[in-house]
Amino acid sequence: MVEVDETLVGGIDRRGKRGCGSQKSIIVIAVELHKSKGFGRIRMRYIPDASSESLANFIYDVIQPSSTICTDGWSGYNDIKSFGYYHEVTVQSTSKDQAHVSMPGVYNVVALLKRWILGTHQGAFAAYSFTGILGRIYF
Repeated sequence: MVEVDETLVGGIDRRGKRGCGSQKSIIVIAVELHKSKGFGRIRMRYIPDASSESLANFIYDVIQPSSTICTDGWSGYNDIKSFGYYHEVTVQSTSKDQAHVSMPGVYNVVALLKRWILGTHQGAFAAYSFTGILGRIYF
């Protein structure tokens, strides 16, 4: 069983805007869940967009076919069954659980990744630099 979700990372762009106005990178994350307790392997990759094609390429590259993939309700994940995966969807807006409860692996990894960026780089971290760094980090 593998949780998959995407997140935005990056900081202030050259125009000094934060949030939606800043330059961000989309990072897709896969976290293997162990049946008893805990997490296994983690894979992360920069993707240019959250399209079906980008997400499917990542999933096909890093997750063994016939695995069960747990995602949110984003439509970009709709085609993964055609690649030979089982697909469990949790739509956050209709779920009783908060996102960190329904997908704990991904949310723990995202929190640690963002804490690492803030702690190590003191917030001075541009989205374009993340793509280069991620290419040199092995999980």
